[in-house]
Amino acid sequence: MQNSTHDFFARHVFGTREELETGVIRNRSIDLWSQIRLLPLARAAEDGPNIDARSFYIEMVHGTKGTRFQESVIEPNRRLMDKLGISGLPLSDLAGLPFGSAGIQMEFTLKKPYISRDDAPFHILDNPVRKETVFKLPMISSASWKGNLRWMAGYLAIEKWLNPAAPFPSTDTEESTPPGWEEDRAALFLLFGPENDATSRYFNREISTLVGGTDDTVAGDFKRFLKRVTPSGGDNEGFRGRLHFFPTFFDAIDIEIINPHNRQTGAGELPVYIEAVPAGATGIFSLLYVPTDRMNEPCPTVFRELIKKDLSMIARALRSLMLEFGFSAKKSSGYGVVHEKLKNGFLRVKWPRPRGSQNGSGMVEKPFSNFGDLERLVGTIWGQS
Repeated sequence: MQNSTHDFFARHVFGTREELETGVIRNRSIDLWSQIRLLPLARAAEDGPNIDARSFYIEMVHGTKGTRFQESVIEPNRRLMDKLGISGLPLSDLAGLPFGSAGIQMEFTLKKPYISRDDAPFHILDNPVRKETVFKLPMISSASWKGNLRWMAGYLAIEKWLNPAAPFPSTDTEESTPPGWEEDRAALFLLFGPENDATSRYFNREISTLVGGTDDTVAGDFKRFLKRVTPSGGDNEGFRGRLHFFPTFFDAIDIEIINPHNRQTGAGELPVYIEAVPAGATGIFSLLYVPTDRMNEPCPTVFRELIKKDLSMIARALRSLMLEFGFSAKKSSGYGVVHEKLKNGFLRVKWPRPRGSQNGSGMVEKPFSNFGDLERLVGTIWGQS
């Protein structure tokens, strides 16, 4: 029975499984998303949890094509987002950004499912994938991209420090040796912003093992180094890094079933339903690079080499994250990796046009179709300006 409150859940109170089934599951006058929001009430039914409610939800989302969730929620909302121009990074807006700004965008296809955890307070499943609040599309937040890529870049840096004899990967034809840990760690600071406490402890521990001394000694050395090489003198307040990330929205949703087996009998006991973005789903990755802390660099050659170094680090980290390590929960089991082939990939850099040039845009743009192409472009695009 409904009451006068405007609270969505309070207006739909069901005391028994039968009332829930009649008022929600079989009630086609309620839109699908409202039905889904009401399904968790089955857990509070007086006559026990309603398995039919979970089965109804699985039926709505299971399968990558032709499901009711796909047709009623994902497809129309994706069209609406495209119409509003919020599906990806509007790289045409680079014209209003400082010289040296760059954008990377690509459409990727999942090779393995993507798993995350939604922050919805109520759900019929224990493990729903994260969805955008308004459009209800499965998504990866910008903060998640930033955290994953920062971890990957830091991991690659530590691998280089631990194996200094190995040639450092470079987009140039000649092999190069790695710079010291201070330079690499400062580069991560300038790209991603200040380290949180956990990241600082991790770096200090790994570096102290490598160079000797204590964690506190390493922390002090790095703080003094930042004061010498950063425009702010190591002052972290208000600085968020040169990289700006955008969310990714996927075009499909499905259910993964994990069935733990009893070690003695070898038989499955209780299947666990995990909502996921399935393999084959597509999404758009967008990244904006704006070196605002170096806008007053007087030497164009130094400025160009700085940007090239930053973009090279980003391209290497992207390749390792996307193809090898993954960006999903359960990444150690192979979840969250993508196919090598990309669609609509391009790198765009805003740079002052050469004197006498008739190119009025000041933009350098090149397409790429895989991560290897992106790494090579970082080293060669400058010759196209």
